[in-house]
Amino acid sequence: MSQGAVKSLFPEFEYLDLLWFEKWRLYGVKILQGEYCVSDQNIVMTAVLGSCISACVYDCKNGLGGMNHFMLPNSQNNHDSSRSLRYGLFSMEQLINSLLKRGSFKEDLRFKIVGGGRMLNCLTDIGQLNIAFIKNYLAEEQLKIENFDLGGGQARKLAFFPATGRLLVTLIPRIDSESFITKESLQADVNVKKIVEHQVELF
Repeated sequence: MSQGAVKSLFPEFEYLDLLWFEKWRLYGVKILQGEYCVSDQNIVMTAVLGSCISACVYDCKNGLGGMNHFMLPNSQNNHDSSRSLRYGLFSMEQLINSLLKRGSFKEDLRFKIVGGGRMLNCLTDIGQLNIAFIKNYLAEEQLKIENFDLGGGQARKLAFFPATGRLLVTLIPRIDSESFITKESLQADVNVKKIVEHQVELF
């Protein structure tokens, strides 16, 4: 693929830097926690996940797809739990609605879900909370699941190709897991504060 083959990202994702990935000879973007992206271009979307979840979704009829990257903050009480769930709903809503407004239909969407690792021996298993949320959400919305790669004790690197639905997942050795999960947790608290007042409208 030539380096000029990618036209551009959709306008709302132009803040993401298009990077050249020599490994795949493709342009792509890194999706950080709290971000998402949808594209119909032949690009790669990458992320590194600890306890976080990424939902990778592919429109099998129209050849476009997208990916998000989120983690529910640690809930200390019922009020915090409600805010955490609101953040998870917001993240999924952003991703799916972006596809629907570009002509996708719910019945054509295929999901692959990755993440939710437990990398610290602490009382609250944040990864398991994330897994429970995403499984419940997908079941309630009756979305079509192609594959799960969830749980375990290692972080993951993933590469998703939205134009084809291909997904590659690599396990990361348990090195620096504690600092990684701490950064994830702090970022999750920041992200949920940004959207707590957002009106979630489910499709």
